[in-house]
Amino acid sequence: MPTWYQGGVAKSGDAARMSVFATTRWVYNHARLGDCVNQSKYAVVFLTLSTFATADTLANKDLQADKAVAKYGVTGKGVIVAIIDRGIDYTHPDFRNANGTTRIKMMWDMSAQNLCAPNNPAPVVYTEAQINTALSTNTPLAERDAVGHGTVTAGIAAGNGSAALPTSAQWAGLAPQADLLIVKVTSEGAPAHGTQAAENAFQGCYNDALDLVTQEAATLGEPIAALINSGVQWGPIDGTSALSQKTDQDFGLNNPGHIYISASGDEGTFNNHSRSTYNGTGTVFAFNKSTTANVYFQAWYTGAAPANVTVKMNDNGATATAVPNACTFSTDLTIGVCNYLPGLQFYPWTSSGPDRAVWVNVTGHTGAGSVKLVATPAATGTADVYGDSSAIVTYTKFLTPGRLNDPSSTFSALVAACYNVRTNWVDINAIPESITNEGGIGALWKFSSGGPTRDGRVPPNGGVDVTTPGGNIFAAYGVNSYWDTFQFNLIQNGNSFYGRQSATSGASPILLGTAALLLQMNPALTAAQARQIIHSTAISDTHTGAVPNQNWGSGKLNVLGAADAVAATIPAIPSLSTASLTYAAQTVGTTSPPQTVTFSNSGTAALTIATTGISGDFKIKTNTCGVSLAAGGNCQIGITFHPTHTGARTGTLTIKDFNPNSPHTVSLMGTGI
Repeated sequence: MPTWYQGGVAKSGDAARMSVFATTRWVYNHARLGDCVNQSKYAVVFLTLSTFATADTLANKDLQADKAVAKYGVTGKGVIVAIIDRGIDYTHPDFRNANGTTRIKMMWDMSAQNLCAPNNPAPVVYTEAQINTALSTNTPLAERDAVGHGTVTAGIAAGNGSAALPTSAQWAGLAPQADLLIVKVTSEGAPAHGTQAAENAFQGCYNDALDLVTQEAATLGEPIAALINSGVQWGPIDGTSALSQKTDQDFGLNNPGHIYISASGDEGTFNNHSRSTYNGTGTVFAFNKSTTANVYFQAWYTGAAPANVTVKMNDNGATATAVPNACTFSTDLTIGVCNYLPGLQFYPWTSSGPDRAVWVNVTGHTGAGSVKLVATPAATGTADVYGDSSAIVTYTKFLTPGRLNDPSSTFSALVAACYNVRTNWVDINAIPESITNEGGIGALWKFSSGGPTRDGRVPPNGGVDVTTPGGNIFAAYGVNSYWDTFQFNLIQNGNSFYGRQSATSGASPILLGTAALLLQMNPALTAAQARQIIHSTAISDTHTGAVPNQNWGSGKLNVLGAADAVAATIPAIPSLSTASLTYAAQTVGTTSPPQTVTFSNSGTAALTIATTGISGDFKIKTNTCGVSLAAGGNCQIGITFHPTHTGARTGTLTIKDFNPNSPHTVSLMGTGI
């Protein structure tokens, strides 16, 4: 057994199998340093608005989410949003209710774990009650998002925009009333900053994280939308990795009330994927290594055609050749190569598919190099070789499309790519900031990854499903997180609570929040149904070109269109007993007897009522409608008139529900004397 394994490898198929150099580089931060970062000091201000704002206002408009909220009153209420990432700033007002209590139902911290090693300690668990006690007594929990990535992910998906009202309402997430489950599963580490100690890098068990959130959602009796937003894992990129298999098991395409979201990846413009056939005479994949940095990369090749794999660096001729089922080093120990049999790769790389895998580490060296595959015995196969996630290794021959990360090849995943919602903003110090070299407004974010998957699936049957405005979006930032130290990313009028996120790490939580809204409308919605709805309602424009395509999927996400499509599937038929009520003249400052409006549902399914509101000098005195109106049922709303001034007074009763004809309104009229 090579010394670069760790995690207690004892038998074939052990989930803990991995290599040391693979462990340290499994995660890559989608939001490159400088693409995002924030949070800090604040007097707590809680959301008391009667209507929730949803999403960064520019993103909101692009998505038509503002129209969906205006029409249906959707907020994600009664739905779980699960964030599997780097933790969360649980003290942030965006994740608290109006009374100061937490919206987080459970937090788990896997910081002491080593992937899925059999001797892993159990994650540290923080219950809703423990979080509330910590908040009410101002007694900090031993839990933080040291980096900042997990907090802004949660903010984009489900922040409520309450930290610095009124200006902060514009930075709310898509599902501001969703419940939250948080798993701290990884960190790339963070340096000491401010009053905060440094955090070491770690990887927890992703399979266990998926089990935890789905089991807790079942206990709570709520539908769940989940996202692992923790970085790049190349893997087999064909839906057969251990992580993909577990995701399909816990979520699946046809599991009611379960939707899993994935980011497509951030390697869209890199020359980091080549494909060619190989045989007994060998095929050479030429690459260039741009720096002397320690780097890791991979290859996958046909399982029925075993090959000897040689990695060579031209600067000093260092060479390492690994025969099938072996690991080897160059004589100077600067090149390491592991050549895995099918199914014997390390977790979470482990594949149930028939192909073989190669894991490469190069320390030092710069300039030209090569990967050579020679079939042994003589046979013909196909090899895919990949560079690293930072474009240190780039290929110069046999380049081929396909820059997706492994989780986005999962069969049940809804995959989000990224386009830019803005290129300019004003930071917290009133300094104009801009990023103009990563694509224009409305255009694909420069590094957004596209397909196909390695097994050849293309939209609409695989790869990118839809593209969302995650390029330069603003949302809740973690107080005292590392990203909080980058003031150019803190937004003006956000009082240090809101900052910038970009890349597919910003795009995927937009789709996550949208999934929560759709699950609120139909808690039994499946991923397959949601995918079809999202595809059929997506928008194409001059940026997307003809869709579906590899980079944009079915086009730009359309939240209103998706909500309309879900509403159309619910066979409820609501109606009002009247379109208007007129009240007799009433003395200013006094209250009239109530008049009654009957709301009926003649359909065959229950109708969910999101909100019932009233405007003007009119008040709801009685309301038997609740939050759901049964099929064939009716309810009554008693309304009084209480004029505050003389003369004609008008108002409106508004009922928002999950029906295509929502909102339902009654005009109210009276005269004050």
